[in-house]
Amino acid sequence: MVGFKIISTDPLLRLLTFASVVMNFFFGGLNTYVVLFGRHFGGSIYYGILESMSAVGILLGMTVVYRQLKKLTVRQSYLIGNFGRALFMILTVVSYNQFWLFAIIYLLSFVFQGLTQVFETPMIQSTVGSDQLGKVMTCFYTLVSVTLPLGSLAFSFLADRFDLRLFLLLFALFYAGIFLLFLASHAFKKVDELQLS
Repeated sequence: MVGFKIISTDPLLRLLTFASVVMNFFFGGLNTYVVLFGRHFGGSIYYGILESMSAVGILLGMTVVYRQLKKLTVRQSYLIGNFGRALFMILTVVSYNQFWLFAIIYLLSFVFQGLTQVFETPMIQSTVGSDQLGKVMTCFYTLVSVTLPLGSLAFSFLADRFDLRLFLLLFALFYAGIFLLFLASHAFKKVDELQLS
């Protein structure tokens, strides 16, 4: 309960938790929709390629792109990651009928997703005292992880009603909204000077 209380009373932790919880809900939906993407493009081989693209994209974001941005503050890098994944997720809607263009843009959206994931833990660590960090991290990841299966379940029912492009557009709009929330948040300015070594 202590961890939940700390998260609920700290504006930055509230924003990070909200963003991560809803994002994981959409990722649960993406687990359902990526199968439908594969079917749309022609079968299981396309599904496999898209799954590979997401894994490679996250790896590149967490390593190569992260190293290129290490001179920036955590806040700047996190905003770049949020803007990039919103932009490229919107572009997936436009490229929906050309598989290889779609796949490359899909990969790039996950590059920026990987970049944002690098910075979540340092932002929490910079906000919470070391004596409470374990409690906060436990609560944070409990809240975040529970929404993934809920998203898969919800969107498995909605898949027949939601066009594939509509799902991508909703996901992109959520990313854009998160970018704007962090951009405008005064609480987020607490990590202005935070840099990773």
